[in-house]
Amino acid sequence: MQVISKHNEDECFCWESTAGGSFSVTDASDEQKQDMTRGTKIVLFLKEEQLEYLEERKIKDIIKRHSEFIGFNIEL
Repeated sequence: MQVISKHNEDECFCWESTAGGSFSVTDASDEQKQDMTRGTKIVLFLKEEQLEYLEERKIKDIIKRHSEFIGFNIEL
C-alpha cells in the first residue's frame, strides 16, 4: 500500500507498507507527485484472490462504513 499526501504547496510524502507490519515514510517521487496539488492519494496493490475490492459498490460500502464521520469529500 502507498499513501501519498501533500498539503498545498508544501512537501509531498509517501508512506509505504507491505503486509508484514513495517512501513517507511519518504519524500514522494516525481511520478507520485504528478497531478497532486493537495490531498491524499491511496494506492492499493491487491492479490488475485482480493479482486472483489475493485468493484465500485464494495469500495463505496467500505468507505461509508469506516469514514462516514469524516467532514471532507472522498473521491473515487
